Amino acid sequence: MLEIEEVGNIHDRIMNLVNYFNGGNKAAFGRGADIQSGVLAGIIAGRKNKPSFEVLQKILTGYPSVNPIWLLFGRDNMLLIDSMYPPIEPSLTERLERMAKAEFTAILASGAWQKNFNEAVAQQAKSLHDQTASNKMYVVGDQHPSRHKQDRLAARLNISEESAWELVREGKINSININSEEGFRVSELSVQHFEKAWGSTSPIPEN
Repeated sequence: MLEIEEVGNIHDRIMNLVNYFNGGNKAAFGRGADIQSGVLAGIIAGRKNKPSFEVLQKILTGYPSVNPIWLLFGRDNMLLIDSMYPPIEPSLTERLERMAKAEFTAILASGAWQKNFNEAVAQQAKSLHDQTASNKMYVVGDQHPSRHKQDRLAARLNISEESAWELVREGKINSININSEEGFRVSELSVQHFEKAWGSTSPIPEN
C-alpha cells in the first residue's frame, strides 16, 4: 500500500484558506463550502479527528482554485491558479481606521501633539484672562474710595478725576449708578468700547 507523507497540519491549512479567502471570517468560509459552523470550528481548533472526506470534498467544491495536493498533504502551492481568487482586500472602513491609527502614531512620534496641546492651553488661558478683564469694574465719584478694591477710572484712562466724571455725566462711557455715596461703576468692557469709539486719547481736555 502506497503511503504519502503529510507535510504540516491540515487544521492549519484550512485556517490558512479561511484567512486567504474570507479574511479570517470562519462563518463566511463555511457558507462558501456548505460546511456547518460547528464542524468547521472543530476542525480548525485542532481536535484529534481529521476532517472527513465529505468536508474536504466540500472545500474543494466550494473553492475550486484550492490545490487538492496541498490541502491533503501540504505539498505544492496552495492554489492551482493564484489569480482566480485573489485575497479579500480590507474594507474602506478598515483602511480608514488603519490610516487614522498611522497618522495618530506619527503625531505622537513627532511631538506635534505637545505643541498643539500647549497652543490650546495658551488660547484657553487667554480667553479666561480676557473674560476676567472684561468683568473688571472701575470706580467713579466714590466718596469713600478706600472702602472698595476697584481701581479708579481716572487711573485706568490716565486722566483727571474731573475728566472721568465728565465722561460718565455726558454718557460717553457706559456706567452703573450705585448710589450718591458710592458713585458709579464702569466695566472694562465699557472702557474698551469707549477707547474704540474715541481713540486712546480722551476727548476731555485736561486741566
